[in-house]
Amino acid sequence: MPRLASTQERRELLADSLGVGVATGAYGVSFGAIATTSGFSVLQACALSLLVFTGASQFALVGVVAAGGTPASAAATTL
Repeated sequence: MPRLASTQERRELLADSLGVGVATGAYGVSFGAIATTSGFSVLQACALSLLVFTGASQFALVGVVAAGGTPASAAATTL
């Protein structure tokens, strides 16, 4: 039977989780701002976040499409 975490362990876990959550949230907000500024709809930005799991590829795809590239060339860039 697994043991229950102590109060100190829970605090440490919460602190670690909060740090990761804040960093991930800031990254998501910056991607959303850049995507919508580049002409993507909010739905498209959300779909990219759901389907593309590497942040650099998300930014590369948005940059290529914003510069006038085709979605196929953007997909090739992100591979």
